[in-house]
Amino acid sequence: MRQYRRNSPQAAARILALAVLADGELDAAEMSLIDALQDTSRFGLSEQAFEQVLRDFCSDVLTEARVDAAERCMVSPAIMKALFAEIDDEVLRNEIVRLALRIIRADLRFHRGESIFLQAMLRAWQAPASPAPETIKRQHAAMTGIRLQTQPGTY
Repeated sequence: MRQYRRNSPQAAARILALAVLADGELDAAEMSLIDALQDTSRFGLSEQAFEQVLRDFCSDVLTEARVDAAERCMVSPAIMKALFAEIDDEVLRNEIVRLALRIIRADLRFHRGESIFLQAMLRAWQAPASPAPETIKRQHAAMTGIRLQTQPGTY
């Protein structure tokens, strides 16, 4: 996995790329949300620069991650921990968490891989333990009237 400078725009964008891919798909709704909100510009990255970080991350994952029985690339807890360790600025962490939640909600589904990603991020950054998946489902239902369904499966 390539190294980025601590708290750099690329390190922050890579965590958002992990949020986009946490459900095992490059979802158009999630990418459209990033484009529409120009969220990555908050980190000093253009849309093209974010897409390069995403491509580089995909390349790194394909060379370093394991593949499960369903042929999904699995990012190990050790790799996630290393990525989260590149961000130690509290303000930046909070912004990443906020944006990651928006990305995850974009496709109106909450997958087990997204739950694993959120729990790992909150654990790494020592956020208070909470039932994040259930909280997100309730918040989403309250905002949209649509109930999210967690996808079954082993990730």
